[in-house]
Amino acid sequence: MRYAIISFALFVCLPSICAAQGTLLSRQDAHERAVEILKGDPYGRTSAEVSRAIKSELLVVDGKDENACEVDYRERPAWRFHVVVEKNGSTAANGIDGYLWLDAKTGVLLCAGLPFLD
Repeated sequence: MRYAIISFALFVCLPSICAAQGTLLSRQDAHERAVEILKGDPYGRTSAEVSRAIKSELLVVDGKDENACEVDYRERPAWRFHVVVEKNGSTAANGIDGYLWLDAKTGVLLCAGLPFLD
């Protein structure tokens, strides 16, 4: 009887655990996380300003990205955001043009080719 209960628990629990581990952030969720990370000078003080600085979003699930940190995207998919801040009188005096990578499952910052991000 004990084995039947354990087998049933594994049958019910394991698929949900596996499904949760395989779930990737939606474009909207990833975008919101990127905005949260970038919010502040020079990327924008409001969510709308930061969103305007994000020029493109790409889910990378295969191979390697030439601009990225050393990540194999088959094992660790990532959202890549192209961020551009036009030249102006603030700290972005020369303008900014770079990329931000987020883990596609967790939303954690993987790396960034952008100033003012550690």
